[in-house]
Amino acid sequence: MKFIGQYIQSFIARFRSDVYLEDIDTGTIASGGNLGLDSNNKIVKGTAPLGTLTTLTVDEITIDGDTITASDDLNIVADGNDITVDTDNFTIESATSVKPTFTLKATVNSNKPANLAFVKDKGAAGANGDFIGDTYYASDNDAQEQIIMAMVSGKVADATNGAEEGEYIISVKNTSSATAPRPSLTLTGDGAVTNATIGYGVSSRINIAGVLLMNGTDTINNSGVIQVAAQTVIDHDQLANYDANKHYTQANITTVGTIGTGVWNGDAIAHAYIAAAAIETDNIADAQVTVAKLHADAIQTSGETFADNDTSLMTSAAIDDRIRVKSKHVLRCNTFYASGNWVQNSLFIGNSVGNNPYNWNDQAAVGGAISTTSSFTIIGDDENWGIVLPVDISKIEVQCSVRPSGNPGAIDFSVAVYTGVRSSDSSGDLTLTKIGHKSVSFNSSNQRYKQNDLTGDDAIVGNYDAGTMIYVGVGTEDAPNNAKNGRGYMNITVTER
Repeated sequence: MKFIGQYIQSFIARFRSDVYLEDIDTGTIASGGNLGLDSNNKIVKGTAPLGTLTTLTVDEITIDGDTITASDDLNIVADGNDITVDTDNFTIESATSVKPTFTLKATVNSNKPANLAFVKDKGAAGANGDFIGDTYYASDNDAQEQIIMAMVSGKVADATNGAEEGEYIISVKNTSSATAPRPSLTLTGDGAVTNATIGYGVSSRINIAGVLLMNGTDTINNSGVIQVAAQTVIDHDQLANYDANKHYTQANITTVGTIGTGVWNGDAIAHAYIAAAAIETDNIADAQVTVAKLHADAIQTSGETFADNDTSLMTSAAIDDRIRVKSKHVLRCNTFYASGNWVQNSLFIGNSVGNNPYNWNDQAAVGGAISTTSSFTIIGDDENWGIVLPVDISKIEVQCSVRPSGNPGAIDFSVAVYTGVRSSDSSGDLTLTKIGHKSVSFNSSNQRYKQNDLTGDDAIVGNYDAGTMIYVGVGTEDAPNNAKNGRGYMNITVTER
């Protein structure tokens, strides 16, 4: 059934088969004028735009979300001659060997090239040091980390209006550059010339396979021989500092003969060219041989041994040094008994009045850890625990071994050395200042002697004057763990200075 002209129905019409529209006029779809089917298959006009297409396929090109896929090669043609992409990163990626390839192809019949331009437009005044563009060459190291191995940079050397100068830098990675390649070739504009800096670091080397030319002229060949144009020989006349008064040729030098008069201003004459009898006392002017004119190696000083210069002269200080004998003194060589239960951070140094002097039964509390407490006091009556230095000294050495009773196990065994000031007519306490300490551990197996020596590198080195008091004590920084009644022996030696 077909109706010609207008036929308006005001009731509902349902079509069970195909619906065709013929002779439709061309027009513009109004905003929101989209036709579609609702949930009841009724034709309705939409009040909103059509919406977002999730996937669109046109011929062999599919647009799906943020991905454009072409089933064959893709050609983009801009008849207006410009394509602009506004993005931060543009990556061309390929898993094919020796790919991807980026080609700029000029097909115009002229001598003009294709262009790859790096343009920096700051939107503000340019400045010296502005980098314009970088080309990076990065690859994996053996830890599969991406490292920039080389780069090429364009830079503004001078941004002065009307006097602009550029800089071109080729940089290469070396082991001293932890984060970026180092400049290896830098070309810099400088007025009417361009300067080149080659290499990085004062030890860098430049290898030229061929011949080095200066302004087109051979200068050094590939064997390192200097080549000078229009000259068969380099002589004094060709030098920039030529001086006729200093021009001595081989022909003017007598190979055998005697220098008559004048003053010798040249280098020292080698000993081999002086006759054996040429220098004797008759030929030396009076008072001309002084200490100041002797070579330093010919004079032995007080700081040298006889073996240093066994044929040299000696200064008065050296003679005094040789006559004066440096001695080593033994201050103590005895056994002792650390009597009683040991107390943590207390030292056995001496005994109380009326007892055997080597029965050390009066422990002194340090007031903190033995190793870190720098000083503590003892009562004036205990001043006799110390030893007075008989001479000025430069070193103190202690050899000590102790075997504690009571099965304490592997607790700390400390030996500490202190100095004190020798009193005179004083009733005050005495302050002891620590100058040395060494800590070891007793044997885990009990009832065994343990060595704890302050010798060699552990010796106490320093200048201490005669009359200084020296105090040496033994103890533990740990909980004693039933340590008691330690049997021991000790040597104390000092080196005179």
